Amino acid sequence: MAFQANIPQPTDRLKDSQQDILDNFAEIQTLIMRNHVNFGATGEGRHSFIEFPTATPTGVTNGTTPEVALYSKVGATSTVPELYFQRNNLGADAGYAFTEGLNATTGYTRLPSQLLVKWGTSSSSVGNFDLTYNPAGTPAFTGTPFVCFVTSMFVAGTSATDFDRTVFFVGFNIGGANTFRVHKQNAGATVPFSYLILGV
Repeated sequence: MAFQANIPQPTDRLKDSQQDILDNFAEIQTLIMRNHVNFGATGEGRHSFIEFPTATPTGVTNGTTPEVALYSKVGATSTVPELYFQRNNLGADAGYAFTEGLNATTGYTRLPSQLLVKWGTSSSSVGNFDLTYNPAGTPAFTGTPFVCFVTSMFVAGTSATDFDRTVFFVGFNIGGANTFRVHKQNAGATVPFSYLILGV
């Protein structure tokens, strides 16, 4: 059966339109019951869970009547459906995927605040060493990141007090665009290190 919006008509007799009215009530119940607690059950009217069809919305968030939006769309980096958040007073599809991420040794995550966090590991045996902060498989920062933390990774059998192996963060975009520089205290032995970068 299909919902009939124009039932009953002013000229309809009840006995002629009764079945159409019953069919409409059944359609309304089917609509309301999807992902909702049943009529008459404890908690009726509440969501049991929420489903978002994957699509690009055509609507905008209204700045006159403050509002935000959630919608589902295939992530630009992950290429699988993600949940997007859109702030007030933005055009259609202006949100960001706050569920997108890569849980790996070199990975990233997007926080609900829109903060982008990236991390990874590398190694260096020279004084200065430059890496990209927009590696393949991660979304690009919209500008220079806010901060970078670098930590030496001491291997088994190496003293943690070996100052020769200390690595620290120097700055962004010194060796070229979209890069960050780390410095090893003295050239020589290769030093593994991890990094954590925050930006948007």
